[in-house]
Amino acid sequence: MFSHLEPLLITSDALVNEDVFTGYAFSGAHLIIGEIGYQQWLSTGRQELEEHLDGCYMVVSPRDGQVKIGADYKGYCKLYVYQRDGHWAVSNSFSKLVESVRARGWVITPNRAVISTWSFPGAFWQQFSTFETAAHEISVLPRQHSLEVDDQGTLNVVKSERTPPTPDRQGYLQALGEFVQTWIGRIGTTIRRPDTQLLMELTGGVDSRVPLALALALRQFFPTNFGKQLMLSSGLTYPDDLRVATQIAKTYRIPINRRQQQLTYGTNFRDPFEQWRAFSLGSYGPIYWPAANVAEGRFTVGGHGGEGHRSYWTYESPQAVLEAHRDSFPDAEVYRSAANAFEETRMVLEDEYPGVSPTVAHYREFRDRLHSGLHAQQQIRLQPLASKLMYAASDLLSTDALNRGQMLYDVVGLAAPSLLSMPYDTPSKVPSHVILGDLAEPVAMNPMRGEIFGLGDLVNAETPLRSREALGSGRGSVRGCSRANPGRTGGRDYSR
Repeated sequence: MFSHLEPLLITSDALVNEDVFTGYAFSGAHLIIGEIGYQQWLSTGRQELEEHLDGCYMVVSPRDGQVKIGADYKGYCKLYVYQRDGHWAVSNSFSKLVESVRARGWVITPNRAVISTWSFPGAFWQQFSTFETAAHEISVLPRQHSLEVDDQGTLNVVKSERTPPTPDRQGYLQALGEFVQTWIGRIGTTIRRPDTQLLMELTGGVDSRVPLALALALRQFFPTNFGKQLMLSSGLTYPDDLRVATQIAKTYRIPINRRQQQLTYGTNFRDPFEQWRAFSLGSYGPIYWPAANVAEGRFTVGGHGGEGHRSYWTYESPQAVLEAHRDSFPDAEVYRSAANAFEETRMVLEDEYPGVSPTVAHYREFRDRLHSGLHAQQQIRLQPLASKLMYAASDLLSTDALNRGQMLYDVVGLAAPSLLSMPYDTPSKVPSHVILGDLAEPVAMNPMRGEIFGLGDLVNAETPLRSREALGSGRGSVRGCSRANPGRTGGRDYSR
């Protein structure tokens, strides 16, 4: 199973003429993992995957003389776009894109306004704060956009069509029910086979309680062996979190912080430095080395993304944060360049997040996307709170309900209401009388489990990644990527 992302490169001097997929995606309750999983998916007669599904992936689809390029809904797989002097290139890796552009002799220049902010303190500056990057000629694509290459070879940005959401109680309840039943099914999909495991991260807060509630609801619909297949994990360095998580685990009889056993599918080894360099360098400041090995068939679920459904930043506006650091820039010209980028970003976010406050919109586009999505690039993670269905529901809440995080408590109330009364790490997270009085009414649900495409038992472990004979297709090969050595991160360069 090729479970992690590969660096991909598409350039104007040699257009791709085949379907390309890297990463993992959910379609309904089905989970598609890697290129082999995608080929298995297509072999069943299903349609090609489109952009903006849940997961972490990049997909390229040539059709009728045009090429569509897109990524997952949350934009965890970032798309970098180079444009200069009639040349263009697209990659999901900033470092690979820079190297490839330089190798072609194309112009690339440092962006001092961006590089200057790398030394600024605070979480706001730990990742992109605008759509500019450390190179003037390279931008990061807004997560709700996609790309299209026309029959003349011109690269075009396809903007999403968004209308301001209107609070709608009945619409919200319907979308909430769709979210809950779909994610119960998705969690059930990961442990539908007896030889897979789900590791669930649990703190003493609210966000991680949501996926736990969904997992507890799973037992109402499908046979589930929690003792063997579901394990809780809570950080030993946070005693308040560990205390609450341990009490919850004991109440529901779920193992916590237990040593993980070896699984059937083996282990995927890779170079932590190369993984960090490929997908974090240039986009996220703190250095976190990915694990050197990932157990195939073990999935992780966590509460990342919850901050996007309530008011998190305490700043007046992103521009106010920039202004507070005016004197930290090397000179006035560099500051003006940064200010222009902030203004351009503000206008994009205004279109992309109609009716959403500027601070919440900025958080969703950058901090929530890059910080919460950091580990999603390195392992298969289920992050329900960052999903398309979650936003479809929370967009229908009133501003007051959104800011107090009403939907998080609503999900728990629907899926496992007893969790609402369990302890929290701080009293401020205990649901208020307002939250409890406004809890969602029960909704009818009929969750369905899906299949996993790309898990090891469907393909011989020694089969080359791009060898199509076993899958009924013969489209050639790509350099540097094989199942026999899946840890390589040289990536796929379709420009040669």
